[in-house]
Order: sequence, then C-alpha cells, then structure tokens
Amino acid sequence: MIHIEKDYFSKKHLAPFLPNHPLLEMNSEYNSRDSFGPVSSAPFGSASILPISWMYIRMMGAAGLRRATETAILNANYIAKRLESSYKVLFRGKNGLFKKK
Repeated sequence: MIHIEKDYFSKKHLAPFLPNHPLLEMNSEYNSRDSFGPVSSAPFGSASILPISWMYIRMMGAAGLRRATETAILNANYIAKRLESSYKVLFRGKNGLFKKK
C-alpha cells in the first residue's frame, strides 16, 4: 500500500473527484469509491512514450525539427494576434511576438 500524508491535498473537498489508484486503500480519505478509477492503465506513467519521442526527433532530423519549430512559432504568433482582443496573451517577446532564440 502507498501512504499519503494527511496534508497532501490542500483542497480536501476536491479529493473525491481525483482519480483513484489501485495501490491505495479503497474508500480512504484520498481514494474515494466515488472516483472514476485510474487515468491510464499505467498509474505511474508509461516509459514507452520515450522511444516514440526519440524516433520522432530522429526521423525528422535537424532540418525537419527546425522547420517544425519555425512553423509552430509562426502559428503561435498568428493565433496570438487573432485572439489578443478577446484573451490576454501571457508570453510575448520584446516586439510583441514569439520568436526563436
């Protein structure tokens, strides 16, 4: 069993809405029977995501990663400009745009 300290959650009223965990004691203060179960079949995460990311980077190569980064920055600037009248844009460069370093 995993033990969680009493003060782990600062908002105890939200604890019943958290996903439960199969290694925690059922129906305890931090593992409610009313919760919806684990978020994934790997409750501590999945290491299999690492080879996927690595292969993505390897297959794209330096030129592909540079192009993908430039496109992402261009898209971020476009969306930020279109939404600036409706939403506060939190992160901008000196000239008001996102830019690569």
